[in-house]
Amino acid sequence: EPQAILSRTPKVPGTDGRKMSKSYDNCVYLSDPAPAVKKKVNSMFTDPNKIKANDPGHPRPCPENPTGCAVYALHEVMGEPPSDLTKRETDCMSGALACLPCKAALDERLARFLSPMRERARHEKGLVNKILQDGSKKASEQASRVLGKVLHKIGFPLPEGVL
Repeated sequence: EPQAILSRTPKVPGTDGRKMSKSYDNCVYLSDPAPAVKKKVNSMFTDPNKIKANDPGHPRPCPENPTGCAVYALHEVMGEPPSDLTKRETDCMSGALACLPCKAALDERLARFLSPMRERARHEKGLVNKILQDGSKKASEQASRVLGKVLHKIGFPLPEGVL
């Protein structure tokens, strides 16, 4: 019987703690500029019981915080080393780590991740449009040839040069 093969992160949390989705408008897009990413990260859902900076938190789902902290989960998704992740969780649970510095660290991690993509997009602005135009032209030519053959087979008169 086929079994599900799940990645290390089968669900990526959105800025509101739910599953990240364009439909929910809770995503960080790869094309987002740095200020937009920072704004989204700063508005992210964290532990609702961690009201003051030194309050103990629960970054993972538990009875006090059933959805878990989206910021912590994204640190995990973005590949924070396990030892750093353990320290982050311990510091959060003890109250030694406030949410704002945790969000700032996530913003830096996302900036490092997105920076090469932004740079490449800046250098290759017209490349995607050129690829789409070339593909469209090729598909149109192929479709014209097939349509010409179909019309010929069913007996429609064809303009000169169609086949």
